[in-house]
Amino acid sequence: MNLTQRLLIGSLLIIAILVALVVAIVDGRLRVRLYEESSAEVLREARLVAAQWRPGLAVDSLANAAGGALGHRVTLIDSSGTVVGDSEFDPPALERLENHLTRPEIQEALRTGSGQSRRVATRSNCGRPMSPTTASPLNSASADKRLNCASSTTA
Repeated sequence: MNLTQRLLIGSLLIIAILVALVVAIVDGRLRVRLYEESSAEVLREARLVAAQWRPGLAVDSLANAAGGALGHRVTLIDSSGTVVGDSEFDPPALERLENHLTRPEIQEALRTGSGQSRRVATRSNCGRPMSPTTASPLNSASADKRLNCASSTTA
């Protein structure tokens, strides 16, 4: 192999490494931006559902309607963390769902007014990562109701 061929191969190798590095950096930044935008969108949706939750309203029906309209799971819980409505479960199944009070997004919402976390769901989306899960108090006058909206990803 002569000098020209070695220089060409070396230059192509350096270019390939630089392209791979740029792709990796851009990928990381795009993932962060997508997560931030998804978080903000789910929080807006949570606030929209919160505005619809009125005393006397069938809570599970609200969760089902909101979940259908938003295209992802909506869970409504009371102040003790008990699920009182869920877009993916019928009323009899709600009693078997775990208490949500200790979940990170719920704890953050109790402290700051809204919360979010990222985790792998245990049941509803077959172990796919969820991005993000957001909790929001339903209104400033009543802190006894919380909303948990989840947007699941397929990757």
